[in-house]
Amino acid sequence: MESWQLVQRQSLPLEAKIILTEKRIWEWIERRSFHDDGTRTCNQAKRL
Repeated sequence: MESWQLVQRQSLPLEAKIILTEKRIWEWIERRSFHDDGTRTCNQAKRL
């Protein structure tokens, strides 16, 4: 099950839901960018 669906079922404060949703969005963006340019997390690690 997706983590954000779990969050929506629980009675967490709105702020916590927003933070978790933003985290999911950033993870999705990172996955998309890795997919688009064919690189993996090793390239990301070098930049950090």
